[in-house]
Amino acid sequence: MCVAILVTIRSRAISGRAGLIVPSYPAAPMGADADDYHGELVADPYRWLESTNDPSTASWITAQNELTEAMLAQCADRAAISDRLTELADYPKHGVPFERGGRWFQFRNSGLQDQPVLYLMDAPGDPGHPLLDPNGLAADGTVAVAGAAVTSDGSLLAYSTRSAGSDWQTWHVRDVASGADLDDTIQWSKFSGAAWFGVPRGTRPAADLVPQDRHRPRCRSAGVRGAGSARMVP
Repeated sequence: MCVAILVTIRSRAISGRAGLIVPSYPAAPMGADADDYHGELVADPYRWLESTNDPSTASWITAQNELTEAMLAQCADRAAISDRLTELADYPKHGVPFERGGRWFQFRNSGLQDQPVLYLMDAPGDPGHPLLDPNGLAADGTVAVAGAAVTSDGSLLAYSTRSAGSDWQTWHVRDVASGADLDDTIQWSKFSGAAWFGVPRGTRPAADLVPQDRHRPRCRSAGVRGAGSARMVP
């Protein structure tokens, strides 16, 4: 049983009992990174693991996944558990509909979709049609919509995407009527939402600022110019 395997590993780690098999975990070296908060030095020894594109981090993740799969492969009930959980998760899921400028929006998942789809509707309860389907953004379904905000007149949608569980987000702006994205993007956003101010009148490009320290979020704004212009602030 899966539970028995986990209990065995935990028991060995805590009590040090002899005769138990302990897996060989990948080494996780402690770095020298630290932050000075008003004179108080706070160590952050595993910050290097946040650099997911670094070869050493990628190698560590691969080794961790291999160990995990090796342990789970010993679980005779793994397939049955997976099938049952899949069965339980296979039902339609609807978010709360919201209205902007006479247009209605709602996130929906038909059951087993990797990511929920944003639908555009004429009224609550209408079938509507997909406005933003993140399931088509990556073949493995790992690109998710992290945030979404619609202008008060319902004409523009600001949305952010993130890949493979990363904290880093890229913001896009989509024309609701056509369903097409504008050219503007804002990269290197982190732990942020978006808010619209004003009514859009034309567009202007947004400059990307690549942070020197990619562990820290940056704030920036993009918008549209003109009288009564709209500005999107992530």
